[in-house]
Amino acid sequence: MFGQLVPCGGGNPLPLLKTRVLIGRSAECDVSLASGSVSSKHCLLEQREGAWFVTDLVSRNGIRIDGVRCHEGNLPPGSVLWIAQLRFQVEYALAGGPGPAHRTPSSWSRHSSRTIKSASRLAALSNCRTAFRNLLPNRASLWENSFRAGAAHRYRF
Repeated sequence: MFGQLVPCGGGNPLPLLKTRVLIGRSAECDVSLASGSVSSKHCLLEQREGAWFVTDLVSRNGIRIDGVRCHEGNLPPGSVLWIAQLRFQVEYALAGGPGPAHRTPSSWSRHSSRTIKSASRLAALSNCRTAFRNLLPNRASLWENSFRAGAAHRYRF
């Protein structure tokens, strides 16, 4: 066995028995997923130089690696592969290394930078909300001014 895909929501792991694994809904695929959101031939997993690599086969709902939509990419041990709406944690040992099949400290630093980016996006969103709230009184005063300036005859109370 060259590794396995562990469903993030629970369930039996899917073993990766070959160095090239075709994943899709079709019975012809090496790993068949019974989900309507998965294309008949969704993606191809290949082991290159001891690491797994995924390629999207022009599927409708695409693939994501650690939440980032992509056409192809490297799958380090412990990364999360999204196949349409299904999520799997990729577990394998790197060739030539005793490494466990979970995240290493180098991948933790990669994810902490994403956390920082998410926090900065959240702060920017908060700033946008504040700016929008500041616009509301101005819009109300514009409406009041136009109402006083002669639009009152259009409204009957």
